[in-house]
Amino acid sequence: MLETYGVRIGDLKLYRARERVGKDINGDHARGYEDLFQYAAVIHKYDLGAICKVLCDAVTRPEKVLFQRFFMAFPAQKNALNNGCRPYIGLDGCHLKSKYGGALLAAVGMDANNGMIPLALAVCEIENTETWSWFLEILHSYFDNGLEHITFCSDRQKDLLGAIEITWPTAYRRPCAWHIYANFCKEHPSVSLRNLFWRVVSSTNKFDYAIAMEKLKKEKLEAWQWLETELAGFTWSRHEEKPCLTMLEEIRCMFMTLFTERKKEAQSWTNIPPRVKKELDAAYECGSKMNVKDKGYYPARRFIVDLMSRSCDCGYWDLAGIPCTHAMAAISHARHTTTEYLPKYFSKEAYLNTYAVMFKPIHDKVTWDPCDRPKLFPPEITKKIGRPKKSRKRAATEPIKKKTDHFISAAPFVVG
Repeated sequence: MLETYGVRIGDLKLYRARERVGKDINGDHARGYEDLFQYAAVIHKYDLGAICKVLCDAVTRPEKVLFQRFFMAFPAQKNALNNGCRPYIGLDGCHLKSKYGGALLAAVGMDANNGMIPLALAVCEIENTETWSWFLEILHSYFDNGLEHITFCSDRQKDLLGAIEITWPTAYRRPCAWHIYANFCKEHPSVSLRNLFWRVVSSTNKFDYAIAMEKLKKEKLEAWQWLETELAGFTWSRHEEKPCLTMLEEIRCMFMTLFTERKKEAQSWTNIPPRVKKELDAAYECGSKMNVKDKGYYPARRFIVDLMSRSCDCGYWDLAGIPCTHAMAAISHARHTTTEYLPKYFSKEAYLNTYAVMFKPIHDKVTWDPCDRPKLFPPEITKKIGRPKKSRKRAATEPIKKKTDHFISAAPFVVG
């Protein structure tokens, strides 16, 4: 301001000005909780079959009804998981950086093109066993379609693992390799150990897993013991600063745009989604060069492919569901088509079924019907020592985010 306009302004005044501008654009943080009951009623009115649950706290301060949690999911998302996605759900949460804090919990699925698809989200006071159990109980009741043997992928947070065990006891649980590696490299930083770690978690069969673990053991016994303990019980396989109502509605609009765009782009596809086709083409090219043994291993190895049971000794076909290079060599030799051996989850039909049901638009806020529910107040603020953090703490394994220089171009802008 001093260099541009020759005006000296104190830091406190600039901070207050930014707060006022943010309030004019996004709304007041405190008022972002007042209309959540009304918002839930509007969603139920215009998107029949949607679920919105608001949990309040009337004990902490009896004279006020304080906001505690909010859950929402839509028929489009329910249809996606039940009729097109694989039986897989990824779970994660993040801290909200708004004035009143809190946490955002989310569940995502995988479509036929290996793309992530949002299934449900919730705003709550904190990430713990109680909030995750509450989230998963509603998720289970809403998406109940007989798929009890669904697979969950998440980090190793004890609260989340305990909640899955309570609410979905028959489900399979798989850890996220990136979260494990973030903890692994803190105690065992080394390029050679990093390469061996990824060789272990990328193994698709017990034989390769045992070999990779043995090499890790020879390299560093402590690293092997750490990973052996961490993987015990598992098999080998590989907006936050805005007011609550503003954030939820923007996320809902993002979901609506995502579903519409993906359904539109699939109209020009062939029978196989592009990402799956790219992987199959690479596997076919590699498989066409094979004779009897796979020379990608040292020494070269022989794998048995059973086309009838859709299985290969390497384990990749069994885990991923997509034919491996050895299977593609056998399919090519038998003069069969690849689509005969692809599960329904990797077809264009499954992809279109995923996005068959669309989100319904919601009218502007000024037209919402009045609600007879009590006025919601924001949760109690727990002040922490020091300046509030606005940026996420990045793990040591994450790449450093490059800073971008923002400038205004002096070039003329022509309309017409």
